[in-house]
Amino acid sequence: MRKSALLLSLALSLLLLGATEAYAQPPMLEGAVICAGIDPLTWRPVDEKNFFSEPRDKAVYCVAVIRSVYSRGVYVYFDWNDGTHVWYAELAHSAKKLADRPYYWYAYSYVPLSELKKGRNKVVVWVTYQDQVVDRKILLFDVDRAVRGEMGVKNPPTRVPLGEEYTLVVQVFNRDRYERGVYTVKIYPETPGTMTFVPSQDTASLMSMQGPQDLKFKMRGEKPGLYYYKVELYESGRLLQTIRLSVEFYGQPPTPATATTAPATPSLSPTPKPTPSPTPAAKPNVQVVLKKYEPEAGPIEPGQEIVLTYTLANLGAADAPQVTVDAEIPEGLLLKWKSPAQDLKAGQQATWTVKLTAEAPGEYTVKVRFLSPAKGILAEEHLQITVSKPGFKLPTAMLAAAAAGLAVVIIIILIAIRRR
Repeated sequence: MRKSALLLSLALSLLLLGATEAYAQPPMLEGAVICAGIDPLTWRPVDEKNFFSEPRDKAVYCVAVIRSVYSRGVYVYFDWNDGTHVWYAELAHSAKKLADRPYYWYAYSYVPLSELKKGRNKVVVWVTYQDQVVDRKILLFDVDRAVRGEMGVKNPPTRVPLGEEYTLVVQVFNRDRYERGVYTVKIYPETPGTMTFVPSQDTASLMSMQGPQDLKFKMRGEKPGLYYYKVELYESGRLLQTIRLSVEFYGQPPTPATATTAPATPSLSPTPKPTPSPTPAAKPNVQVVLKKYEPEAGPIEPGQEIVLTYTLANLGAADAPQVTVDAEIPEGLLLKWKSPAQDLKAGQQATWTVKLTAEAPGEYTVKVRFLSPAKGILAEEHLQITVSKPGFKLPTAMLAAAAAGLAVVIIIILIAIRRR
C-alpha cells in the first residue's frame, strides 16, 4: 500500500513539474513576415514579398507567429514607421491559435499603401508579457505608389444664364501623410460645344501643395439645355478623382448691337409678360435611419475593435453622388478602416462602416459625418465611447497547474494520515 501511494505521489509530482516547466517558459516571437494579404480562415500569410506597388497591391500586411502557453496577459505590438501606425492586441482577443501546433498563435496588422512612405518603410514587431518586452523583430520593405490628393467643388451651379460667365471654385487637398504632390485639375463637358471652361490662373497646376488651395475656373454656356461635365484631379499625370456634375443653361445668347442710320420709328411697346420664376432644383434629403455599434454592451478594453455601422436613406428627389464617411478620431482611438465612397440615389438606402481600435483607456467623442463632393455635408452623428482599463485576470492554464499542485498536496497528506 505504501509503495503504491509513493508511486502515485511521484507520478503526480512529475506531472506537476512538467506542467510548471512548460508554463515557466516565457512567450516567444517565432517569426514575422511581410505579405500582400492573409488567408481569411487560417490567417496564414499570402504573397510574401518586400516590394509593393499600385495598382496591384492595396495594403501591406505583417503576420507574426507567437509561441506561448498563455493567452491572457501576452500582447503583440506592430509599430509601423516609428509610431505612425501602432496596433496591438492580446492573444486571447485578437489572435488565432494554430490548429496543428499547440501553443502557437497568429496575429497580424495591416496598413493601406496610401498610409505608407514612398520608398523604404519598416515595421517593428514585439511581444510583451507582464509589461516586459520578451522578444522583438524589425522588418523592412519598399513601396511605390501615387501621392494622395482629393478635391471638392465648393459652388457647383444648377442654373446659369446662357452666355454669362460663372466662377467655379475647385478646392484641392493634399491628403498624403508623407509626400508633396504636383496636382492638376481638368474640367471638360461630356457633350462638346455646350460649355467652355477657362482657368483664372495662368496654369491649373498646383506645384508641391500641402494645404488646401482653391482653383477658379470661368464657366460659360454655349447652348441652352441641361448638360453634364466632369472635374478630374491628376497628380503627376495619374488620375486620382473624378466628379460628375450637371448645369442648366437658360435664356437666349446675347446678340451684338447693330448700327443703323435710319431714325428709330416710335412705336407702342407691348406690355411685357411676367417672367415665371425658375423652379428650384431638387435636392437630396439624407437621413440616418439605422445605427449599429459593436460591441453592443459590456466594457471596451484597449486593443479591442469597435465597429460603427450606419444605414442612410435618401428621402429627397435628387441623387447624392459619391457619399463618403468621414470620422474625427481623437487620440486614444485608431481608425482601421472605413467604407469607400458610393452613390446614394433618391429613394434608396445604403450602408457605411467605420472600424476603430481602442488604444488607451478614456472617454472619447467620435464625430461621424457623411459628405458628398457635390452636395456638401449630408448628415452628422456623434458617439460617446468609453474605454476601460483592462482588469487583472489569472490565466486559466495557471489555475489548472495550481489545482494539480493542490491535489498532490492533499494526496500526500492523506497518505501520511493512513500511515499513522
